[in-house]
Amino acid sequence: MKKTVCIFVTLMVFVACNAQNAGKNLKGMDQNSNTLKTLDSSSVDKLFDRWDKVWGEGHYELIPSCVTEKYIRHDVQGDRTVSRNDYAKEIMQIRKAVPDIQFLIHDRSIDTDKVWIRYTLQYTDPETGKKVNQKGLQVYRIEQDKLAETWLVLQEAGTEWPEVAN
Repeated sequence: MKKTVCIFVTLMVFVACNAQNAGKNLKGMDQNSNTLKTLDSSSVDKLFDRWDKVWGEGHYELIPSCVTEKYIRHDVQGDRTVSRNDYAKEIMQIRKAVPDIQFLIHDRSIDTDKVWIRYTLQYTDPETGKKVNQKGLQVYRIEQDKLAETWLVLQEAGTEWPEVAN
């Protein structure tokens, strides 16, 4: 009887330790069981400085240093995977239609391999000539210091969210 209790207690301790370690090991793992690299703010700053030059100044030569070869997008066009070159063409078309496009970042948060951004998109409507403000939330998944996937939600143009004083 003592031997059975001892084996049972040892087994319970073993299961409890493995369950605790399994929880730790699952944290920070992706779907393919590869260890995720936690992003540091310096590399994120550099990436988004380059990305801002692509969008704000038309430095398309920086796109390969910003976007993975296959870029997954979840946006108003649906879920899709685009090549880096096809996405570059999309950016060029948007910038041609609204050359004064600007992203004003309100908040940015980094969590393991994702960057969350709340922003206002500003541009001049080419048809009316009026300034447009559009609020948005975007989550980027970063892979090897490049944008690999994004989830984009835009509010209706003219929608406001008042800034909260800290």
